[in-house]
Amino acid sequence: MTSTQKNPCVFGYSFNEWWKKIIGLDPLKKLESALDHALENHGDAKHIIFSGDLAHDGDRLAYQSLKKVTNGINIPITFMMGNHDHRATFAQVFISVGLDRDGFLQSRVCFGTHQLIFLDTLQHPSSSFNRNKGFLCSERLSWLDENLSAAKDKKVIIFMHHPAFPVKFKAMDQIRLVNYESFLITLEKYQNVIHLISAQIHRTISGNFHGYGFSIFKSTWHQMPMQCESDNVSLSVAEPGAYGILFLRPKGLIVHTEDFELKEKNKKIFNDYK
Repeated sequence: MTSTQKNPCVFGYSFNEWWKKIIGLDPLKKLESALDHALENHGDAKHIIFSGDLAHDGDRLAYQSLKKVTNGINIPITFMMGNHDHRATFAQVFISVGLDRDGFLQSRVCFGTHQLIFLDTLQHPSSSFNRNKGFLCSERLSWLDENLSAAKDKKVIIFMHHPAFPVKFKAMDQIRLVNYESFLITLEKYQNVIHLISAQIHRTISGNFHGYGFSIFKSTWHQMPMQCESDNVSLSVAEPGAYGILFLRPKGLIVHTEDFELKEKNKKIFNDYK
């Protein structure tokens, strides 16, 4: 969530499993490359968002590595929970972050006319649902309701790891937010939600669902191939990693995606046109 002195903007990062290499890709090195690129090219940002899947199966060493990598960054950071995370382990490593009154990793940040709300859609450990599916219990929905009411004079952007809407990937749609109807009912009580931002899918996707514009960013690591009818949620391709950038404007917002691993190729193209 970030604001340049000229342009308010927000970074959205989508990270995933740390120690388990997929198709030979090193997640930690990819993350460091993404952060180096972002800080070099968008160092005037006011906020950074890690949109979930911060570790593989809540691995403590992975959280410790994440803490080490981000400790020297002077831009405020918001961390979110994804289906590969574990709240208690994360909270033990990131002691200063803190969970909300009900024990969830939820928060909000205000930037002038905009309110950013970060939801925790990770299942409870005792849940009978598939652990990869997203869920918002009554406590989390109540927290959202309270914050939407308190921000009724703001333009609200909601961040959540699990999409509340289908994206036409058969496998991924089966593990989206389970109780999306309850989520939408909460939103419909207010008229101030202008955009939804999710992760999980590992592709750049945008559109409109129930009147709400939405954006999904690619991962900094591996990506989901365009195999829409596949039942396999683990399909991966080595397409360039990316992160998102949000520019907040008094009358709305602008969303960009930055394929940071194309930087050397882009640099050559840019130099050729000088």
